[in-house]
Amino acid sequence: MDKSPENKLCHLIDTLTLNKPELCLPEACGANITSNGKAITILMMNVRSVNKNFAALELLLCRLDLECDIIILTECWIENNKQFPSMTNYNKAYTKNCINQNGGVIVYSRSGIDIIIEEPSFLEANCLLLRIGVNVAIVALYRSPSFSKIDPFLDSLDSVLTNIKQFQTISVIGDLNIDIREHNYDGRSASYLELLASHGLIPSHTFPTRDNKCLDHVMLKSKCQCKTIVLDTYITDHRPVILNIVSKYANSICPKKVTTRIDLIKVGQQIKLLDFLDVLQSLDSNMATSLLMNKLMEVVKANTRLFKVPHNQRIIKPWITPGILRCIRTRDKMHTNIKENPNSNILKITYLR
Repeated sequence: MDKSPENKLCHLIDTLTLNKPELCLPEACGANITSNGKAITILMMNVRSVNKNFAALELLLCRLDLECDIIILTECWIENNKQFPSMTNYNKAYTKNCINQNGGVIVYSRSGIDIIIEEPSFLEANCLLLRIGVNVAIVALYRSPSFSKIDPFLDSLDSVLTNIKQFQTISVIGDLNIDIREHNYDGRSASYLELLASHGLIPSHTFPTRDNKCLDHVMLKSKCQCKTIVLDTYITDHRPVILNIVSKYANSICPKKVTTRIDLIKVGQQIKLLDFLDVLQSLDSNMATSLLMNKLMEVVKANTRLFKVPHNQRIIKPWITPGILRCIRTRDKMHTNIKENPNSNILKITYLR
């Protein structure tokens, strides 16, 4: 092996990463992610028809021990259907450019986040551009495997990245159907990675996300602390991916999930001490009602406090029980076993049963 300084430098560049990626179950990923209000958490997954697999997505969100600020879905099957499920406290945006029946990108962003979503002109892929505040830009992509040539796609990607070069943190996220694992046999990989490198973006992970190929990418350029996690679970035949960006600007763009609590005991005690003489002496029923409501609302307001809701106390779906979650984990383990032992008929029959 040539140990010249030039080859050492090339090897260093090839192995350069912005973070140490992890591969873990959804229930365990929260321990590796910052979720204290100083971070942006992005979930990306190939959903293979959003209407068909939306309930499975909600189950995945329930299993996560963290809360996602942005959810990016690829291969959404948008062409024949523009009616998509909504999520409480999230806004949604989707691509209008229909390339084929399987395509489309949908983005759910948490209400209150300072985000602008637009669809740039793009050849041979679906693309949404997310500008989060003034420092973070996300390019959400789905590129169909039906396109054999890559040059039109690369030209469009180059144009988009050039237009957002002023952002401090830039990420290209999505299902690109280009294998970027080391020693892969995908002839398009080199030109794709070279283009991204010319804009300062490098892979934040190379874990396999479908079969033994890394097709679901998180390409990243950032000076912030970042973390990429590939979830060891399958809703479709792709693994979901999480990107966590810790930014000093995150507090201004990511609202905290809070709720109000009323101290009913104190409310009752203070109501007993109120003077209702002006209410009782009023000859105008509307005035009396207004006086009464104002007195009661002042007491309630004085005994109301805001509290941040822990993630494990947030209910996404009332029917998601511990038993259902155990079944999901068992299903994922069986799926992993089948991948490792594809010739085992017993495992296949048990999994499909």
